[in-house]
Amino acid sequence: MKKKINWQKVIGYFVLITLISTAIFLIFVIKDAPTVADPAEPFVRLKSDYALMLSQCILGIVAMMMPTLLENKFKITIPSYMIILYTIFLYAAIYLGEVKSFYYNISNWDNILHTFSGAMIGALGFIIISNTIICVSLMPLKTLISK
Repeated sequence: MKKKINWQKVIGYFVLITLISTAIFLIFVIKDAPTVADPAEPFVRLKSDYALMLSQCILGIVAMMMPTLLENKFKITIPSYMIILYTIFLYAAIYLGEVKSFYYNISNWDNILHTFSGAMIGALGFIIISNTIICVSLMPLKTLISK
């Protein structure tokens, strides 16, 4: 019998290794980067660009720990597919968006990410509501109209 692949761990480790290796690379690149843009060269990344990328990578690594912290603190269960989507979103926003310049090269990249994040937050809200002990009773529309 074949062993089932745990995609949550595979994707999580891939994104984590990518962010850590990028952060290490950026630490070395920052020292040689120019401080002021040269008008002769159209697109050169400055120290401030690399510093922003480094801070985003570090915050991305911290953000990868958030689902586990939320599960432990609030005693909820986040499905693995939601954590996979969250991890893919972090990779798309931080690594592809900023490090690989998708924000500049793909015209609607920001809109795609905002749509994706909105859908994820909505789905997470439904998961949290369905896992709570409080029973929410909604009145039917017919009852509201008759009053």
